[in-house]
Amino acid sequence: MQLLPPAIAKEESKKSPRYKSTENTYQLHAQYIMKRKKMDVLLGLSYGIGLLLIGAAATVYWGNGNSSLALWLCVSGTVWIILTGAIQTQFIIIEAHKSSGGVTGQRAVIGLEHLIFEPWVDERNNLIGVRIGTNWKNFGDAPARNARAMINYQAWPAHTNIDDVAPDLKFPDSAQTSIPAQTTMLSTQVRMPLTHLTEIYQGKIKGFLFLRMEYNDGFHTEISGEIQITKNPVLVLEQNRSAIPDIIQLRIIGKRNSST
Repeated sequence: MQLLPPAIAKEESKKSPRYKSTENTYQLHAQYIMKRKKMDVLLGLSYGIGLLLIGAAATVYWGNGNSSLALWLCVSGTVWIILTGAIQTQFIIIEAHKSSGGVTGQRAVIGLEHLIFEPWVDERNNLIGVRIGTNWKNFGDAPARNARAMINYQAWPAHTNIDDVAPDLKFPDSAQTSIPAQTTMLSTQVRMPLTHLTEIYQGKIKGFLFLRMEYNDGFHTEISGEIQITKNPVLVLEQNRSAIPDIIQLRIIGKRNSST
């Protein structure tokens, strides 16, 4: 189950670190294409100058028989074309290296794949809340070592600002593990009482969710947001418990949204 259904995913795509990574990839690709276009124009002009020099050599030679000037122009044009080709080759090599390694390189790059919502029930199978977990993915080309997925849920009065809570935030301890390239990792879960869902829907309280992934002894991805309930949870979940993801959205806000 995914916290970011299509509607909210489209709305928050520019704010969420997960979509930011993809957006940055497209931006880098677009910048590369624009740079290639400009360079192609300059290289085309440079090749044209070389050909003009060679053409001038032929004109001089056949026109007035000045072989010395013709030879000089021919050699100059040939050297010009060779240098232009060398510059073009070097540019292609450098930009190919950047485009292949500039986004992920040979390193781990972890982002939030999705959030998981499951019914929280008591011993009599009565619904008493929601269990929230995370699924992180290593989008990079190398394993993420010493990875720790952390999650924290807090409920506060409706007037609370998320950035007033964040500085004192502490994540519970979690085990370290390794995440191979292009694979996912589940975190531990936090519990959100059903009364909180109702009170958030009624505007009486705010529910804040804080996520953090640490790996490779220094890299991290951190996400913070406010939980929003779009429909009356009591009415919806009494009929269908599996509808939990349909009534919950995460609004990405706060200063604790970063990635290194």
